[in-house]
Amino acid sequence: MPKVLIAYPHEDMVSFSFHRSLQWLMSEYSENLIPDTITARAWGFGLVEARNELMRQFINFKEATHIWFIDTDMGFAPDTVTNLLQANKPVVGALCYGQNTVSPDGLSGYVTEPFAVAYDLIIDKQADSAHYQLKYDLDIESKSPQQVAATGTGCLLISREAADAVLQKYGDSWFNQLRYKHDTKLLAMSEDLSFCYRLTTASVPIYIHTGVRTNHMKRVWLS
Repeated sequence: MPKVLIAYPHEDMVSFSFHRSLQWLMSEYSENLIPDTITARAWGFGLVEARNELMRQFINFKEATHIWFIDTDMGFAPDTVTNLLQANKPVVGALCYGQNTVSPDGLSGYVTEPFAVAYDLIIDKQADSAHYQLKYDLDIESKSPQQVAATGTGCLLISREAADAVLQKYGDSWFNQLRYKHDTKLLAMSEDLSFCYRLTTASVPIYIHTGVRTNHMKRVWLS
């Protein structure tokens, strides 16, 4: 039977939606979880190293079949882990949303908009570069697993086989930030997209289950 290790980098505070969601999960669906949870403090390690440390603990915790990254500003349903497991994919995330800053609002704030955290990989062979862009054709209404080039780690289930594949190819640096060419500049890729790029080069497919919903606490300006 699958056993899932819960992993959440955190500082000293978590959102109420995360805390309450975790309570519901542990009380109603504990048969899918190892009782002990592992955590790493983002401010102590830095976010990249916090995520790497959680993966190292997972690799050494042989009883666990999966590691579930869930950020502490996320809210989720009690059956989230069960539904992600039932997708039977090596790496599968829930439907998560981020927030884009669109433009100044003229009042010292900003106009913002949400976006689904799903990406396509764009390879420019002529320029010898690759980068991610938002996947605009994600079928949110399908409520099923869909393959993507990348997603975030806000709510992401990773199998032991997927974690091992990256370990064998890159060592224990799953989330170390990669650099990519953009015009004449070298830019740092975020830690979650860097992990997804390593998965891709290790031949591990990535999915988003659009039937598994979350919320994501963000600050917005109302104007």
